Amino acid sequence: MTDFLFNGYYGYRNTGDDVFCVVADWGSRKYWGARDLAFVASELPVLGHPAQAIIPAERRYPGQQTLSRTLSGLGARHMVYFGGSTLHSPQELWVNLLRQSLVQKVGRKSIAAAGVSVGPFKSAEGEREIRKLISEMSYIAVRDRASFEIVKGMGVETPVIQAFDPALLMLDVMADSPAPVLPERAAGRPVIGISVCNVERYYANGDLEKEKRRVASVKATAQALAQEGFALRFFVFNGHPASGDDAVTDEVIASLDGYPHVERLPYDSDSRRVHAELARCDAIFGVRLHACILAYTAGVPFILVEYHRKCGDFLDEIGYAPEYRAGDATVDPLETARRVAKLAIDGRRMRLWTRPVKDSCEVSRLNFTAAPYCEGRR
Repeated sequence: MTDFLFNGYYGYRNTGDDVFCVVADWGSRKYWGARDLAFVASELPVLGHPAQAIIPAERRYPGQQTLSRTLSGLGARHMVYFGGSTLHSPQELWVNLLRQSLVQKVGRKSIAAAGVSVGPFKSAEGEREIRKLISEMSYIAVRDRASFEIVKGMGVETPVIQAFDPALLMLDVMADSPAPVLPERAAGRPVIGISVCNVERYYANGDLEKEKRRVASVKATAQALAQEGFALRFFVFNGHPASGDDAVTDEVIASLDGYPHVERLPYDSDSRRVHAELARCDAIFGVRLHACILAYTAGVPFILVEYHRKCGDFLDEIGYAPEYRAGDATVDPLETARRVAKLAIDGRRMRLWTRPVKDSCEVSRLNFTAAPYCEGRR
């Protein structure tokens, strides 16, 4: 029987979600004594140990995915929602099947959540269902204060812990399992890492004009940095062929009109290597939240485009300097470029956030150490 089945937005070639898989694998083995793990995904990133991806790569008949998920859930001692903005909408059929009392009696012991955001809810029905789901959990550890207040306001009896984003624990993962040797990079000028992504086009009724304005602002900032002679290293954090960052990354690079000091790093399924490459930059200008979270863990100064509530929540949690916040690319792009340039030159000597990384890591460990599965709590 599988010890833990981890549920999240895994298997879509997204580095942020890959990191959740890597940390879940590392932390559940270290703190929960897990041996056999499974993930709700059709493919997995590079992990420290073998694990099962339960979704079939090919659909051979209708309902195959629901059946595979349900059977895998029946064969797991615990199911844990782990990492990301996962609790905001009505749950899928297979989750509801696993919550039925008959199924619980067959052998499931618990449903829980760790390192997640709760809300904003997409509908009143979604809020009611998420409240019911949380009320049935053995515990829930959330990654930000806003989610903590939402769960407390629900009045459920489930223990709720304010933890932090699990990606902070990549520092611990790297300490236990260092990244592979990296290729040599051109030296001689400060390096600014850049991550970009589209957002609104992937949501129903998304504001495409807002997306266009955001991308145009990012282009203008990158162009200004090129004019100052910085080396620009573009990270493709999401390599999914339908919803990834390849096209928008190429669009921004094309706007630099052949600027020679540009490097493009494609999606990499080894999150340790991505973390190590980010650590080699002098500053990060990111739209992807986890590009900046990983930069924070590596001590690299960054400026984050706050395209979603979760971005602002993260900056609030670490006490990020207000004068360096860029909003949703709403600060003048030339001013943003000036700030990024300053960080690339002086940022490691500046006090850009008030919460030390080691303190954030300690809070993030609560995702594991405050769980009823933790070996020290049983």
